[in-house]
Amino acid sequence: MQRSIFKRYLSITMAIIFLSFTMLGTVTLVFFGRYWRQEKKELLTQNATSIAQAASRFLHEKSEGKYELQGEALMLFMESFSTSIDADIFITDLDGNVLLGSYACSRVEGIDKAPPPLVEKASQGLYEGRGRFDGLYRENYYIIAVPMAATEGGPQVGVVFATTSPASMNVIQLEAFKIFLVAAGLALLITFCVVGIFAYRLVRPLRLMSAAARSFGAGDFSVRVPVTSEDEMGQLAMSFNNMANSLTNSEGMRRSFIANVSHELKTPMTTIAGFIDGILDGTIPQDEQDKYLHIVSDEVKRLSRLVKSMLDLSRIDSGDMKIHPSHFDITHTVVNTLLTFEQSIDEKGIEIAGLEDAAPMQVYGDPDLLHQVVYAGPAAVF
Repeated sequence: MQRSIFKRYLSITMAIIFLSFTMLGTVTLVFFGRYWRQEKKELLTQNATSIAQAASRFLHEKSEGKYELQGEALMLFMESFSTSIDADIFITDLDGNVLLGSYACSRVEGIDKAPPPLVEKASQGLYEGRGRFDGLYRENYYIIAVPMAATEGGPQVGVVFATTSPASMNVIQLEAFKIFLVAAGLALLITFCVVGIFAYRLVRPLRLMSAAARSFGAGDFSVRVPVTSEDEMGQLAMSFNNMANSLTNSEGMRRSFIANVSHELKTPMTTIAGFIDGILDGTIPQDEQDKYLHIVSDEVKRLSRLVKSMLDLSRIDSGDMKIHPSHFDITHTVVNTLLTFEQSIDEKGIEIAGLEDAAPMQVYGDPDLLHQVVYAGPAAVF
């Protein structure tokens, strides 16, 4: 099935817009995720560092290099931080043993020991990663860990972990995606309506031109295309209407030509038939037959030249028609033309006077074309 320009234009435009929205939504969600992770990293790092600095105040050195964490007050501090940022916060020693912990995010009962590799990495500096913490969590958590020193600039005695679930991020992304879908749907609907109206108005003149062309093919040249704009489509409609006017004029000239040709051919043939019938039935006396036979011969020759002239009409239209002028007696042409209508003149009782006194008059022109001009007058009367 052939698809119209309207459907193709509308479908291609909507496909491009849909693809643009899809790419925009994908890029937006990717950057939104990166922004969330960066924000979470800074938040967890800041809170873990604050806990590490606060914990150094609650360390009690039992023996050289051995510290004990007295964390009843620190525990309240950690629970407040854990709840406010929706994260698990816990403190371990360098062996990975958990000393204190608050688990507002995961809601686990407690963690006894942290993975030693993570503790070792965190004791050397800031650690960032994702994982299930040796199966403690059911999904990959975002993990931040910072070292904890006994005193400012002193030896590292433990690690502070801050972990959070990506579920909150998924919820935020889902809500953002829903909002994006609603906005994109409304935008696509509005775009579909606007582009549909524009495409319809764009192709409507083409449909009218197609219908008009079919009418022209059926012989009806009266159809015109309305010009509703001044752009390229409006100019095309104007050109189409000008072409239609030219076709109408050409058709009128063609019909007029056929009528004239029919008249030009019918009159000499009627004259020839009348003279021949007059000779055959004896109406024309035998002593005058030679005169009328000469007239018939002249009419046949003129008729032959007329047919040849009609065959050369294409040359007239192209401007290649050549006139063959010569000097001849126009009075003789007028007299011979009237003689071809002698039968009609006698039937209508018309008296022609002055021909016997007409003097020869030499003119310079095309004898055949001027004969057609002279012949057209009586032919219109008779």
